[in-house]
Amino acid sequence: MAMSEVGEAYLRGTSRGLPPGQDYDYFCESICEVYVGVLPQRPDHEYPADFALYDLGATRLGLLSAPGGPAVRDRHSLSQSPDDGIFLNFSRSSWELEHLGRQWTVPAGTPWLLDNSESYRLTFDPTRRMSLYTIRFPRASLGDPGSGDVRRINDRITTTEAGRHFTAQAGLLAAMVDLHQLDTASAMAGALVGLVNAVAGAGDEHPVDRLGVFKLAARSQLTNPAYTIASLARDFSCSIRTIQTAFGERGETFSDWFAVERLELARERLASAAWSSRSIAQIATSVGFADVSTFHRHFRSRFGTTPAKLR
Repeated sequence: MAMSEVGEAYLRGTSRGLPPGQDYDYFCESICEVYVGVLPQRPDHEYPADFALYDLGATRLGLLSAPGGPAVRDRHSLSQSPDDGIFLNFSRSSWELEHLGRQWTVPAGTPWLLDNSESYRLTFDPTRRMSLYTIRFPRASLGDPGSGDVRRINDRITTTEAGRHFTAQAGLLAAMVDLHQLDTASAMAGALVGLVNAVAGAGDEHPVDRLGVFKLAARSQLTNPAYTIASLARDFSCSIRTIQTAFGERGETFSDWFAVERLELARERLASAAWSSRSIAQIATSVGFADVSTFHRHFRSRFGTTPAKLR
């Protein structure tokens, strides 16, 4: 699996080809760092499983493919492997979850949160392979939610507009992982934090900031030169007019705002030691400008100086 700028997986492997029993043990031992204390049920046959684990900075991403069946985090594992992270799980197949005093059937293609400081049991169809994308967020990055908050967020994912946006963004992140675009997936993981907070606030006294949700999703695509307002509308299954209206209510337009966001990112990279070996043309391309002369013109108009003078 080729990787992008975010880097190679810090752990990658397969249990295929190992003797039955050893294949299961290898898989469980290898994923323990991310799935702290969570173990699938030991099978009475071979256990062909593949996995890749990535460090995305503030978060970690796991991509797992294994035989379906149950997996648990019980009192023993809570004691032996304490962890207070919050996991976001996404699968294109439905699965069952017993967690926080509730039983959920999680629809296919729907992100769901798990509080790893509490016990749970999840079950995937044992007649099919499980393919799972999972992100571990530090609890503090989500505002230190309690168990009740996690339960309430999960209930709102399928019943609120914010939850629909959250689901769309998680699906896009999974698609970027499939395309090996880990730099883009990393940016999307950051946007998901804001969307979790939006879902948490859905239905409260204050309405969800629809424009803020649109901006969070679009920021994850700053490096994509082909991304337009039409792309954003497709991502959220809404009309272009809906997005135009959301921006217009704040006296903004999508195209102007998106261009400024790209220019601000370019300015950050021009001043960054990590990008000092890149040419101005390469930086312009990295923030979505296909034409370097257009980048120079907009940069000077925005900041009153040239890109070269910031290096």
